[in-house]
This record gives sequence, C-alpha cells and structure tokens, in this order.
Amino acid sequence: MYLIDSDDQAALLRVVEDIDNLDDVEHLDLGDINTLALLELAPDAMKWPQGKPLIFNEEQGLMLIRYSTDALAWFQQNLEALEEFGVEAEAVSAFCAKPRASLHCLDSF
Repeated sequence: MYLIDSDDQAALLRVVEDIDNLDDVEHLDLGDINTLALLELAPDAMKWPQGKPLIFNEEQGLMLIRYSTDALAWFQQNLEALEEFGVEAEAVSAFCAKPRASLHCLDSF
C-alpha cells in the first residue's frame, strides 16, 4: 500500500500501469500494510477513501483511490503500530509533515 501526493492524472495512471513508475511521484511506502489491516488498526480508516476508485487495474491487481488528508494525522500518531508492518517511522514523519493538497492511496487486491 502506498500513499501518493499527486494530482497529475497521467502520472497516476502510469503508476497503476507499472508500479516501477512510483518513483515519478512523491509517495510513502506503507510496507506490508493493506486496506484490511489498516481497518483493523484504525476503524476511522473507513472514512478516508473519497468516492469510488479513480483507477482500477484488474490485470495488475491495483486500485487507486482519492484519500482524505485526515489520514495523515493518524499515521503520524501511530508510528509504532506501523513499524510492525515494516513501515519506516522517519519516512512517515517526513511525508506527513508536509502540507498535502491531495492524497491518493494505491493498494493491491
């Protein structure tokens, strides 16, 4: 699972088409965590997706959805829980410290 800060639709589409393009956008690698694990850790995570997936790539098993920036506060406050999934606390702090106008979540299914 990745959090992505980009409103460039073409760049987002390239990421969903080929995960190697992830380096072209500012992102946070959430390690082994996925949506189901996140919902167990943070019941409020159910409120973070905004609308239907923007991009759904069945062949790659990936979906991209707009995410509420409210999620960033939870990530900053729960670094210890995230570290159990291989998430680097310093990376979370750095990503969450910057003001974000938009946020997307890329997850596998």
